[in-house]
Amino acid sequence: MSESCSISKPYYILAAVFRNKYIERGELYMIRNKKTIHLLLAMVLLLITAFPASVLAEENTEKITGIAWENSTSIKLNVSESKQLRVIAKYENQSNKFVELTSESVWSTSNAKVATIKNGKVTAKTFGEAVITAKYGDFLIEALITVDAKVKSLKSSNTSYRLNKGAEGALPTVKAFFENGTEQDVTTLIKWTLSSPNAEMSNGKIKGLAPGRATLSGVYLNKSITIPIAINEELVKIESSSKSLQLNIKKGKTLQVSGTYSNGKKVNLSSNIKWESSNSSIAKVTGSKVIALAEGSTTLTGSYQGQTVTVQVNVVPLLVKVTPSEKKLKLTPGGNGTVNLTATYDTGKTISVTDQVVWTSSKPVVATVTNGKIVAVSKGTASIKAKFGTKTVTISVSVK
Repeated sequence: MSESCSISKPYYILAAVFRNKYIERGELYMIRNKKTIHLLLAMVLLLITAFPASVLAEENTEKITGIAWENSTSIKLNVSESKQLRVIAKYENQSNKFVELTSESVWSTSNAKVATIKNGKVTAKTFGEAVITAKYGDFLIEALITVDAKVKSLKSSNTSYRLNKGAEGALPTVKAFFENGTEQDVTTLIKWTLSSPNAEMSNGKIKGLAPGRATLSGVYLNKSITIPIAINEELVKIESSSKSLQLNIKKGKTLQVSGTYSNGKKVNLSSNIKWESSNSSIAKVTGSKVIALAEGSTTLTGSYQGQTVTVQVNVVPLLVKVTPSEKKLKLTPGGNGTVNLTATYDTGKTISVTDQVVWTSSKPVVATVTNGKIVAVSKGTASIKAKFGTKTVTISVSVK
């Protein structure tokens, strides 16, 4: 090799200068010209002097030590609401550098029925809880998502209270009805307050302290309910308007109960009585209404503030018709005939009721009747009527 300026050994320089023609094509050049070497070294020295080493250092040389939420780790949403979650990097020198890793993270949810996740966007599906997880490399973080559906209305098991002075009553159970059509028992989630010192709350109960009125108010999320409370003198007795009832199957009747207080005041307690049936397969009570279920008898016992009342219930099938064995009789004076009566019920059941029928004759001088036995007295015609329950039949008698 011959050069205008000889060199005893080759000099290798990697030209790491911005857009340097020696590495534009990614090639490594062997440079033997000292003048060229001196020029390049001068340029490098100039760059080092003009710029700090940090500028020339490779970008993002700081080590990531973890990831974190830009948002809160606990988020509350209503059903159908969405929220964008963001993941950021944490560095070993705890610098304030902000590098978002949301799109690079792998997302998952613990309960897709409650909340779904896509590219960091969480969408609430139904009320409940779900844990959203973001994973980047070996790092993992979690966020708790709590979903509350918007409450449409609240319904309490009690619409009012009547308490004696010193007596207690259990706080009501409450159901929440949501706009998405679902419902939930929120009894333990209701926050209750009382409007008056006439009553107090303790251990899930309301106690009447002094005669008067108070209002029980309950709040759950965005809805509230109010329940009036009347505090009376001591209850002396309770009475039902009916001591016994007869009902047809599938029929019902409202039970009316009144109460008398120590000061003589009487009040309607029908909606406050708690009923129990001795045989709930025969009849049951819903609210203040007794419903007949099957043929038979049962005893209903109602209680309220230490007082009780009983009502006997007899359930019978519905009488459809009564049928005589004979519709017409022809007799001679002194002769007799017998007519039997059969009752038919809505259950299909038939029984002989001859001895239970009320028998009458339109003309006893022509014919008489006793328990279905008709005796001809003299010539003529007579109508024999047989009445059982709500049904009546007529038998024509001709005496010749």
